[in-house]
Amino acid sequence: MKKDYYEILGVSRDSTKDEIKRAYRNLALKYHPDRNNDKESEEKFKEIAEAYAVLFDEEKRKLYDMQGHSGIEKNYSYEEIFKETYFSDLFHDINSEESFEDLFRSFFGFNEKKKNGK
Repeated sequence: MKKDYYEILGVSRDSTKDEIKRAYRNLALKYHPDRNNDKESEEKFKEIAEAYAVLFDEEKRKLYDMQGHSGIEKNYSYEEIFKETYFSDLFHDINSEESFEDLFRSFFGFNEKKKNGK
């Protein structure tokens, strides 16, 4: 059984988007696979990212609040959960040649090569 997204991020059900963003950022930095070399941290990182992607998006959050995980799973594929989530905005101050969003997408297998320069 999946854990409650609010519990995963350590935020209350009435948390603001800023509180959710701050909680996600702190946890993502703590459990990021580049900082930890174990499977448990990798799974925790994925769990944190999924919770953030749902709770930060107003439409997904409303659906989750009304129907829980089953509502999300019925209406979104795993990839669609992350589709409109801009992780790079959270880590814009981290210097890297590869954006955090690119790293995240490749980590979860969503990094498609751009075709025809698009």
